[in-house]
Amino acid sequence: MLSACSKPILQDRGDNFVNVILEDHQENFWIGPGNFLMNGGWTTQFDRSNETFTHYWHNPSDHMSLSDNWVTALLEDRSGTLWITADNGDVIKFDKVSGNFTH
Repeated sequence: MLSACSKPILQDRGDNFVNVILEDHQENFWIGPGNFLMNGGWTTQFDRSNETFTHYWHNPSDHMSLSDNWVTALLEDRSGTLWITADNGDVIKFDKVSGNFTH
């Protein structure tokens, strides 16, 4: 169920679009926007309980970051694990406790 919040989830700069949205079992939103000018965007988690945003993106010097900024799909399995597919073909597992990605 969607509900209103006092903060915008995305700020439109004219070059962004939302590629995928997932609401997980904890009622947090995961947003995979794309940006043609910046070779993708970032994956954003919006925690509705405290109205905070956490952004994740590819960092070439950090092997525990996203492997690609262009997210094509988001899925949460029955155990609560978040799975991400990226434009480069990777399937990425996100550890919600540590904040690390495995690909």
